[in-house]
Amino acid sequence: MNIAKNWNQISIGQFQQINAAIKNYPDNAITQAVWILSALTENTRDELLALDFTKDFKPLMRQLDWIHSTALPTQLPKQFELEGENYQLVYDMKQRTTGQFVDLAHFTADPEQIIPNLHFILAVLCIPVGQKNHADGFEQRAKLFQQKLSIAIAYPIATFFLKLWVDSLPHILTYLEQQAAPKKKWWMKIIGSLRATGGWLRLIRLRKTAPNGTST
Repeated sequence: MNIAKNWNQISIGQFQQINAAIKNYPDNAITQAVWILSALTENTRDELLALDFTKDFKPLMRQLDWIHSTALPTQLPKQFELEGENYQLVYDMKQRTTGQFVDLAHFTADPEQIIPNLHFILAVLCIPVGQKNHADGFEQRAKLFQQKLSIAIAYPIATFFLKLWVDSLPHILTYLEQQAAPKKKWWMKIIGSLRATGGWLRLIRLRKTAPNGTST
């Protein structure tokens, strides 16, 4: 079996499945390995369960050791290319649109869903060079990111922006409240959505080391 050997070879979707396996089976290394191997190979769980444990399965388990011992990358890219499309990253929250703030509030409202929503969060934050509205092609971009974008690229971007989001949220709320008068009902709904993110200090639940189930 051809099994990934580092985070560069792991997509967002595979990382989500790895995280779910570790979270759902924290005390069962064998079951964890079955789910992770099914995410990283073309083998089904039934096929993996049918393998001889000592001869075939244990060697495969050992090939997953790096997942539990290797820290996720933290180097922020200035841009990246995926499927022939260039994505420019703007790290200044002041240059984000109201729509992006609203969508970030939606996809980060439940801290437990941040990793399952990671491809959506990246699709909000990362748009093709020259495109102005993040909503254009959003669903297709999120699906592409989930299937193809390496977690080695996605993780540093997401953790940086989520920390920046947490730090900026009080100022964002103040600004939105100042803008609320002309369309008070609509703006207050947005503000309420932002305030409902579960307390911004709880927002960062993405792991800062290996995805071993330890929250920061």
